[in-house]
Amino acid sequence: MSYFAIMVPGALAGTGFVCLMLALYLAWPWISGVLGVALVQRRLAAFEKENCVVMHNLILPTKRGDTIQIDHIMFSPYGIFTIKAVAHAGEINGSLRDAMWIQTHHRQKYRFANPTRNSQMQREVVSAILGRKAPVHDIVVFEAGKLSGTMPDNVTRAKHLGTWIKSHGGKHLSMGQVRRMSAVVQSVMIKDEESKRLHEQTFMTEQGLESRLRLAKVMTFGSTVLVVIAMSAAVTFFLKGGHHLSG
Repeated sequence: MSYFAIMVPGALAGTGFVCLMLALYLAWPWISGVLGVALVQRRLAAFEKENCVVMHNLILPTKRGDTIQIDHIMFSPYGIFTIKAVAHAGEINGSLRDAMWIQTHHRQKYRFANPTRNSQMQREVVSAILGRKAPVHDIVVFEAGKLSGTMPDNVTRAKHLGTWIKSHGGKHLSMGQVRRMSAVVQSVMIKDEESKRLHEQTFMTEQGLESRLRLAKVMTFGSTVLVVIAMSAAVTFFLKGGHHLSG
């Protein structure tokens, strides 16, 4: 088999692999968000057996006239908790006052927006809906990662979520209060698919995720095409080589 029979398919497949890695890098902020929400949702399922009402992926209206998305809300005898899920791995450093936090993963440093600021906004929106006297707490939950530095008190790991809720919940609510408050939030939730789609599109644009995902899709498609061409070239060279040998 000739030199080209090995190098051409290998080069095409290698380029396809690089494109796939670039696509994964571009899409990772969105992927990590989805993973974080799904993993925390699984952990919250246990609370639904303890007279708690848990809602996931809510879009609520704000007083400013726009909307806000909340990963999870739990109505429980320990109080009401808005929960923001984060799936960053590695070592996480940040404080309440820092606008940007730092993730160190595989010796690389990445900056991301302080999640407690969005978490505070979520709490304020729910408090405005239920009334200022409602015992609403906000939590930022990291499914993975090592939390370092002067972390705010409302930041915890997913494996400690149950302990955090039971130790920080102040006012105890009756089952009737839990159901009434959850019904109030459910009544103002944005449910129609068009409004949800517009909210998600606005959020993706503001976070710069829309262009990243669009490019990631192009890179993934390009990777697939290159791999298919590489396989076709390999088969062609193999068949030609076999034909020459048989001749």
